[in-house]
Amino acid sequence: HEEIVWRTEQVPAEYLVFRAPRDAEQPEREADEIVIVEIANAARFVLSAHVSLARSDLAREVARQFGIGRMGPKVQARMDLGIDRLLASGAALLDDDVVRLPD
Repeated sequence: HEEIVWRTEQVPAEYLVFRAPRDAEQPEREADEIVIVEIANAARFVLSAHVSLARSDLAREVARQFGIGRMGPKVQARMDLGIDRLLASGAALLDDDVVRLPD
C-alpha cells in the first residue's frame, strides 16, 4: 500500500496530473518510483486520446508517458496497478480485455 502525503489544500480525488520526464527518451524515474495515482492519471490521459485500448496496449502507452520504452514484468505489473486503480475509481471500464472511457 502506498502512502501519499497531500498538502492540506489538496483534494486527492481532484489530482488528475502526472509528471512526465523532461526528455521523453530518458526516463527520470524507474517504474516502481512512480506512484500509482500518477499511473492511473496517465492512463486516463492516454484513453482521452484513444477512447479505448486493449489493456496490454494501454499499459505500454502509459509506460511511454513516463519515458519507459521496455515492458518487462516489473513495468507491466506497475502499470497494471495504475490501470486497476483507474478502473476501481469508475473513470474507466473494462470490457473483455479492452479498457475504455465510460459513455
